[in-house]
Amino acid sequence: MTRAIYGSNAVENAGLNLSETTKICTQIFSGREVTAKDINPQSPEYIAQVKLLIKRGVENPEFKDVSPVRSS
Repeated sequence: MTRAIYGSNAVENAGLNLSETTKICTQIFSGREVTAKDINPQSPEYIAQVKLLIKRGVENPEFKDVSPVRSS
């Protein structure tokens, strides 16, 4: 399931790397709610992902673009 979420995010130019996506998905699958407070925007992984999204053409990436957590 985690790889499907990661793949879906990659297609949409969103989401973190596989390692970070796995951490967040594990929390969600265990019943824990994950919010923006759970992701450190100062972490090297987050910063690298934001730079990658900008390189891919996503203007002004936000939490919703980086997080595998989706709101309907």
